[in-house]
Amino acid sequence: DIAGNISQTEVITVNSSNIAPSFSVSCDINATGLVSNESPILSYPAFLSDLSVGPENEQNQTYTLDVEIAINGDPSSVITNLEINHDGDLTLEINSASNGVATLIATMQDSGDGNNTTQHQFNVYHFEDLSLDPGLPIDIIFINGMDICR
Repeated sequence: DIAGNISQTEVITVNSSNIAPSFSVSCDINATGLVSNESPILSYPAFLSDLSVGPENEQNQTYTLDVEIAINGDPSSVITNLEINHDGDLTLEINSASNGVATLIATMQDSGDGNNTTQHQFNVYHFEDLSLDPGLPIDIIFINGMDICR
């Protein structure tokens, strides 16, 4: 310019980011003694809770929830059917004659680009035959990192 000042233009590129959604899983589930052939359905309202698509600037995003049996996660066919709704309510149909553990994976995906999926794993236990370890109370058998829902 005329006064002898030097000017310079710089281009700054700002890339948008997407924070992964988040949620909490209530607990592992011990279905032992809670189901029968006549009544194999268990329901857990708000089993997936604290559902969030991210910070305030991402609240316009939508999300989906899914729960599925992990690969090789139910070798004894503990679960015959499962459903999760948009509010995180979980419904399970348990094989009342089963003995074993089903490993499930809950997934939340938001509609943003990039980092948009979060997963948590949990277990469903059912032992029709308690003679597998008759010396221990049933809740002691299932101690792991999560609380147990009954």
